[in-house]
Amino acid sequence: MNALRGHLGEFGQIVPQGAANASKLIAIVEDPESDLPAGAVPTLKVLIATLT
Repeated sequence: MNALRGHLGEFGQIVPQGAANASKLIAIVEDPESDLPAGAVPTLKVLIATLT
């Protein structure tokens, strides 16, 4: 979860620490309207898969 949070922070998506915020991290990655680079999304989804 920290890796996902850290990578999203690099793209300007700041989410507070803690397991309670995991759903916020996932929602950002899965949002087709987010400003994340298209090339980063598949890698971020791999990190999400490790959480489930």
